[in-house]
Amino acid sequence: LYLYKTEAQFRAADAENALRERHGVAMDRLDRADVQNMEPSLAPLYHKGVLFRDAYVFSSPRQLAFALAQAVISGGGEIVRGEVSAIEPRGNGICLRTADMQILTDHAVVAAGAHSRKITASIGDRVLLDTERGYHVLFPQAGHLLSRPVCYPEHGFYMVPMADGLRAAGTVELGGLAAPLNPKRTAMIRDGVKMLLPAAGQGSDEWLGFRPSMPDSLPVIGNSPHLPRVTYAFGHG
Repeated sequence: LYLYKTEAQFRAADAENALRERHGVAMDRLDRADVQNMEPSLAPLYHKGVLFRDAYVFSSPRQLAFALAQAVISGGGEIVRGEVSAIEPRGNGICLRTADMQILTDHAVVAAGAHSRKITASIGDRVLLDTERGYHVLFPQAGHLLSRPVCYPEHGFYMVPMADGLRAAGTVELGGLAAPLNPKRTAMIRDGVKMLLPAAGQGSDEWLGFRPSMPDSLPVIGNSPHLPRVTYAFGHG
């Protein structure tokens, strides 16, 4: 659910919403009363809204990841934990190197998100990948206040009901993988939630996540030019 505080903001989104509709995205344009009936806990700061009718959300990414891992194991696969530092050719196959082991295989897929650049560099492929850092604040007692993800584009973050509470996440900075968390970002999210959803209370958990970002916003999908036995699948940030 996207919300807009003024008619001008609502109309400014006409072009992007028309593009979505041309590509089959189903949406409903809502007036103030519609929004209030859908999400009565929101402060009445909105003027109009747009509901993405067929959207869905995973209430627990952690449980989803565990389910996917279990599916791999059930299908005969093996989960091996380790940080890959390099991939290199070895005979008729390839070798994945970690700090304490070497894994020999016929083929590998690099799907390491924002960490993929270091691995591709070990192969000899220069990838123009940067790291977008997105921030998160969890409001553990507020998960029941919303029935769907809500976003004010003006504020640059989403409020999402999750299994462990209400997750408010968003804002973007190009900060690499090593810089510490910027408390001004999480403070901005906290202040925004307090204004938009007054009953949410105080947030507890704070963290930032890394998004793999390419200059043209297109993901890198395909085989390595230097080592065709390696397939790339990253850059979806």
